[in-house]
Amino acid sequence: MSEPSVGFSIAPSGSACYDYTTVNGEKFKVSVIIVPVSIKTGNGLRIVWSCNRGLHCYNPSCTYSRVNRKSRKE
Repeated sequence: MSEPSVGFSIAPSGSACYDYTTVNGEKFKVSVIIVPVSIKTGNGLRIVWSCNRGLHCYNPSCTYSRVNRKSRKE
């Protein structure tokens, strides 16, 4: 049995982030790489993405930031 096929590529993407926020609240423009970290099939296709600076970013409105992850787990 073959795996289902999709019509798009799943690959890392580099870009600029204008809202990287330090623990002190300072904002900087930085380069980031957004990467797929998990791909699950079953009841549809689910792709989980991560940012290479996410663990060190404190921007509460960023999907990948440290503080956003903590608030989703609570």
